[in-house]
Amino acid sequence: CFTESLAWSCQGKKNRYGYTALHWACLHRASSEVVTALLGVCPGAAKEKDRCEYTPLHTAYLSRASFEVVAVLLEVWPEAAKEKDRCGYTPLHTACLYKAAPDVVAALLKAWP
Repeated sequence: CFTESLAWSCQGKKNRYGYTALHWACLHRASSEVVTALLGVCPGAAKEKDRCEYTPLHTAYLSRASFEVVAVLLEVWPEAAKEKDRCGYTPLHTACLYKAAPDVVAALLKAWP
């Protein structure tokens, strides 16, 4: 089963950049179905930070993730919209820097007006 094979992602495993499986999925523009599956086996993964203190939401904006992926991440942990990376950037800063689509930015503004 796909979700059983993802169970390792909940065991605190990170690569040398501090990425969890969810960070990696967001960075590589995984579908919302994959992101949902990862969060299904490890709901706390949305709160994990990498070495730059990026949450998966920051990482999603870095890679110009789809609206659906951002919506899933915000649904699981809306407070992620307020989290800052080690440079003090929120996901909104990241979204603007990487020219995120307007609907993706709007989802973030809706989560944290």
